[in-house]
Amino acid sequence: MEDWLRVMVFLTVYSICMGEDVVYRIPEEEPNNTYIGNVANDSHTNSVISETDFNNMRFNILTQGKEYAKYFHIDDQTSALFTQARLDREQLCPFLTVCILALEVVVQSSSGNFFRSLKVQVYLEDINDHSPTFTKKSLSMSISEDAVVGIQYNIEGAIDLDNSEKFSLHAYELLPIDLPFSIQLVTNLDGSSLVRLRLKQPLDREKEDLYNMVLIAKDNGDPPLTGSLIIHVTVTDVNDNSPQFTAATYNVSVNENVQNGSVILTVVATDLDEGVNGLVHYRLSPHQANEIFQLFAIDEETGEMKVIGELVYTYRKVYTIIVEAFDVGDHSLANQTLIYVSVKDSGNNPPEIHVNTFTNSDVAFVSELAKLGTVVAHIYVVDHDLGKEGEVICDTDSDSFKMEPLLEKYEYTVIMALLLDYERQTMTNVTVKCQDNGEPPLTSSVSFAVEILDENDNTPRFTKPLYETSIYENNKVGESIVRVKAEDIDSGTNADILYRLSSNGSEYVYIEMSGMIRAKKSLDREGTSLLDFLVYAVDGGSPQLTGSATVRIHILDKNDEKPVFDRTSYQFSISENRPSETVVGTLSASDSDTGLNTTISFMIYSFYSQNVPFVVSSDGVIKTNAQLDRELIDKYEFDVIAMDQVFPTLNSSVHVKVIVLDENDNPPKISFPSPRNNTVRVSLMTTPWTAISRIQASDDDEALNENSRLKYEITNNTHLFQINLDSGDIQVTDFITDQEYDSDIFKIQIVVSDHGIPEALSSTALLNIQLYPENVTQAVTYDDEKANLHFIIAVTVGVITVVLSGSIVSLICVFRKLGKKKQQQQLHCSDAEEKNVFDDSMAVYSLPSDNGIEEERKRKVVSFLLEDDVFSGEDDAQHKDNNTENKSFEPIISLSFSKPVGESSSEHNPGTKDSSRGISERVNHVNSFRSCSSPRLAKRVNSPTFRQEIIPFSFKKALNTRGYVFEEARTPLKLVLAHSDSGIHSDGSSQESDPQGYISKDVVV
Repeated sequence: MEDWLRVMVFLTVYSICMGEDVVYRIPEEEPNNTYIGNVANDSHTNSVISETDFNNMRFNILTQGKEYAKYFHIDDQTSALFTQARLDREQLCPFLTVCILALEVVVQSSSGNFFRSLKVQVYLEDINDHSPTFTKKSLSMSISEDAVVGIQYNIEGAIDLDNSEKFSLHAYELLPIDLPFSIQLVTNLDGSSLVRLRLKQPLDREKEDLYNMVLIAKDNGDPPLTGSLIIHVTVTDVNDNSPQFTAATYNVSVNENVQNGSVILTVVATDLDEGVNGLVHYRLSPHQANEIFQLFAIDEETGEMKVIGELVYTYRKVYTIIVEAFDVGDHSLANQTLIYVSVKDSGNNPPEIHVNTFTNSDVAFVSELAKLGTVVAHIYVVDHDLGKEGEVICDTDSDSFKMEPLLEKYEYTVIMALLLDYERQTMTNVTVKCQDNGEPPLTSSVSFAVEILDENDNTPRFTKPLYETSIYENNKVGESIVRVKAEDIDSGTNADILYRLSSNGSEYVYIEMSGMIRAKKSLDREGTSLLDFLVYAVDGGSPQLTGSATVRIHILDKNDEKPVFDRTSYQFSISENRPSETVVGTLSASDSDTGLNTTISFMIYSFYSQNVPFVVSSDGVIKTNAQLDRELIDKYEFDVIAMDQVFPTLNSSVHVKVIVLDENDNPPKISFPSPRNNTVRVSLMTTPWTAISRIQASDDDEALNENSRLKYEITNNTHLFQINLDSGDIQVTDFITDQEYDSDIFKIQIVVSDHGIPEALSSTALLNIQLYPENVTQAVTYDDEKANLHFIIAVTVGVITVVLSGSIVSLICVFRKLGKKKQQQQLHCSDAEEKNVFDDSMAVYSLPSDNGIEEERKRKVVSFLLEDDVFSGEDDAQHKDNNTENKSFEPIISLSFSKPVGESSSEHNPGTKDSSRGISERVNHVNSFRSCSSPRLAKRVNSPTFRQEIIPFSFKKALNTRGYVFEEARTPLKLVLAHSDSGIHSDGSSQESDPQGYISKDVVV
């Protein structure tokens, strides 16, 4: 936008003393609050006043009686002048080429007597903001075909509201250019224009009876703004003369009290045309101020000008009226003339009093601390009368204020005559009376109010020092809590109160302008149960004063917290067989709520209530409702619910495990022997310490527990059989063939008991052991054949073991490179061993252990040793330790014996002579074997490593053979078969001693 479209300020400042006006020039249509200029600087007011006094100056625009004051406002301290609205030049100054807006600015001291009145003229410059506009969009006209070249036809031109010379309508253009017409512009007095369409070529209707063209109007802008009119010309005749007034202008003077309807002037116009083309009518031009149509009218046919409104004398006021004369023929032609009407003063009028209070109301404001002489209002008096009737004197009837005349005629100031006190009086009325010097004198009066302004000297006070209330937690955001109220006895902005909260309260709540405190978020009592903060009331004075009060909000509890167990899960234990109502344990839970919300009751989850033998009381105690049997169910698992007591209830659950402890309430169950299966058949040739059977028993009490660990005993007295206390294996303790018995069936009373605490339980059974001779083959049943098969396998294993042992000894002898004699001796030993170690008179075999079959590579050497009397307790203990440490080794069985002194075997037991001889031969052969063995083998046989595997026992108590005496004590000789794999004398259970069931036994079912 060019510079002239921006804010332009052209300042002409003359000395105030010379009484010249302050002049500004601004373009129209500038936005509201456009800066115009600084009146104090431009009027040199600041140069005639000290800086201190100038700081107390106040500037105001007088509004009463000033037509254009409402379009401007001034900063009362800096005197900066601004527009109050967007200024439209065409609206404010229609039909005027120069637009001047007159203002009056008063300068007064807020604490002194200085007062000046400044005249300000604002020239409103035109901008190109309107395009030329035709009253119609199209026009149809007829032209006679015999019209002569050069004839002209009038067309109503476009109107451009921009009436300045710079942006008004400038030119027309006719398109297309090849038509037989041209145009000529005629400008009217009211700013409108007339376009004359000129015929430049003869018309021939037979060739062309219609012409369509466009008339374009352009203004003087850059670029120009345009308007268009479509013209349709039909070839016919034309009216070519316009009416002519008898005078170009008319001047008329009328009295202000002229009656309505009075004719003040008759205008006359003539038309040279004939017929209707020469008949002239009159009208007021539509393009003029609305005031003209409200005050004047013209007769259409006669041209008489009449007054239709009330005329008022105004100094130098002249009404300018535009009248048109037009014919009524085709394509009517018109002409205009100007009529100037002046209103004369016709009588005495009362003065007109205009009061300016320097505010936008009829009330003047003054501080209670204002000094004497302070100006509170400006009085402007207007009397349009002439002479003495226009002379006016003014005064006021108030004692607190008085009027001071200004240099300008009929202008006054109302100043303070007494000091004011807001506490005694907040408002007063001032009446101004003015009287002229007419005959009789006429008087006018006007009153205005003076409001005394209060100073900010009172602190806001709350109606209560403490506002205490409560709210339930989990509230909605924005929920009202409490309303506070503060009052300030000051007035105006000094009493305007703004509420604020202290920082510790603003986190949770906010306060509205009304003093209502609302929740800023949902509150949680468990996090914060009490809010205690300050609320402040700040007034709007300067400086601001502040009062405070305390707000205390109790946050009430809602049932929003679930009970919480003190453990994530519970495990209890209880012995079986306890009576009902036995307490198992107690559950504990807590609730973060308060009051009734913390009351908790417990109950078992409904799914388990019918499936477990427990009840849960409301206080969390778990009790049994039936006796428990561990052998049926050894543990129970269920869920317990903790529930508060306020609706809607909240609950949580926990998992409970109850372990049922074992009690010794089940006696051992003996599955063998049983009433239907209680007999074992044993060969008379069975060697001592052979396991002939195993008691099968179990206990339903808890495994790996003393209540289920069993002990086996034989209650009736028998020296031929014994039972392993732990495994239940029954062994033969002597040669059966050497015994004397009354019957071939032994009845053994078996007692199986547990180790239960406090009292062991037991069961009994009867086992029949039936003896049979080995040479009775006719009566051997299927079971006997099976037993013989076991015996054959045992003998075979023993022979193979001896052969392998001899081979190993032979290889050792060869490697040591012994002499031929030694080699022969070794061969002799091997032959003797093969022939004589075992014969048909004695069957010796071992029971394979768990690893016996898998470890065939182990070699077994069998020897027999007769030991003297009894092992000591120390030896026995060492043996047990060694036996534990060495589980797999090559077993050696040693047997040694001697005859009793002075007695022969035949004397003691004649019936056993052959048997004794056989034993002697075996012993001699064994001795021969031992003497023939290599030193390494002998060392191995006698090494502690192998001796610790020999099961310790007392030969005096266990090995008694008839005809042999140890230390002069006659006991039967017992042949001990010690085998490391059988575990017959071990302390382990039956499963450990014979896991694969290799113990020979004959059972008759």
